[in-house]
Amino acid sequence: MKTRRVFFVLTCLIFVNSLLLAQEFDKKEKSTQSYELTLSLNRTTVADKNTQNRFGFGVGLYSVFFSQKRCNLIIGFEYSRNVQFKKHMSGGRSHFHSSSHSDVTYIINSVGTPICFRVNMGQKVKFFIDAGAFVDFFNAGRQTGTRKMFGYNPTDSTHYNTVSQFDDKGFLYKTNFGILGGVGLRIPVKKHEILLKGDYKWGIRNTIDDYYGEVYNRFWRFTIGFKASF
Repeated sequence: MKTRRVFFVLTCLIFVNSLLLAQEFDKKEKSTQSYELTLSLNRTTVADKNTQNRFGFGVGLYSVFFSQKRCNLIIGFEYSRNVQFKKHMSGGRSHFHSSSHSDVTYIINSVGTPICFRVNMGQKVKFFIDAGAFVDFFNAGRQTGTRKMFGYNPTDSTHYNTVSQFDDKGFLYKTNFGILGGVGLRIPVKKHEILLKGDYKWGIRNTIDDYYGEVYNRFWRFTIGFKASF
């Protein structure tokens, strides 16, 4: 847990320092300012004996610094909606009752910011490699499935066992962080560009309490974007 907190703090510091430095250098060099708007198709990569992957989507808006150079710095904001399916999860336990969840679908909505370094290769159509880190400042979600509750009622000394369907909040931690990397193409269209990219986001933090199980936000995404330069 301490290591995760240190990583989170360092990522935030790097993000703020990089943004300030990039703005300062861009002003000195009077370089062209570029922005990227993207849409993505996401696919989680958390499959195991208890988990199945599902498709999701995302959108993003990014500012590109040193856009005319071989190496760029990219900082922005993005929204992702990812889905995964769990066969079994713990539902909680107390003195007199306990519950379990089955066939649970988790929908994770996250808003965050990445900081990414890009290396470009080529002349007209450019191939590029991205690598960096991200912080999701807000996570929210829903969980749907079947809840089984069983226990003892001390008031009338009876036992009970119920089965019901549920649809409620996912009770996710509000912050998550991790690393990202990918490759893509920049295709020129007059002064602007079309982007095609495949990348991977690897979330480090378990987004729910360890007591209930594991729900990590890790996914591949295929992105189509438009890069505008001014």
